[in-house]
Amino acid sequence: MIVLRRLRTWRWSRGVFALSFALALLGPTSASADEPSAEERIKAAILFKLTQFVEWPEAHDPGCAEGNFQVCVFASATAQAAIAELAGKRIGQRSLTIVAGIEHTKTDCCSLIYFSPSADSLEAVLAQGVLTVSDEEGFCERGGIVELVRKRNKLRFRINLEAAERAGLRLSSQLLKVADIVKGTS
Repeated sequence: MIVLRRLRTWRWSRGVFALSFALALLGPTSASADEPSAEERIKAAILFKLTQFVEWPEAHDPGCAEGNFQVCVFASATAQAAIAELAGKRIGQRSLTIVAGIEHTKTDCCSLIYFSPSADSLEAVLAQGVLTVSDEEGFCERGGIVELVRKRNKLRFRINLEAAERAGLRLSSQLLKVADIVKGTS
């Protein structure tokens, strides 16, 4: 009888230990809901790397950010937080600044825009000569320049060269080697 009681206690304590260990691995759920995911941080790092493979026209210095390289973000709060971690990094002689949640009509100062737009908001920024990036499916076909897509658990690029040319941007051949080139709407 004593052996049976100890066996039940051992099984129960082992189950409680396994459950508490699993919960500890998951961490607090309320804090993790506000924190950027690993994928969002990877996308933010990709945005920063993209800037090193793009040449903006010499005339593109809007002057709005006082010599800074301005990234405008229209995305979820956690994606904004991941991209905000890039603030202060250097792109050539310019410091990276992040602007989130501004109206689409005030994007004159942006050098790069990351967003999940509707078709109308994308059309509003196409003529402004900025690098447009999104992870929304079909972004390049609607006139966006860089679309981030997931293939086999890896993030890849789709690039609309016609849109990049219209924006006056020159994309590095190294970037084009690792991207799928697509035709978008004119």
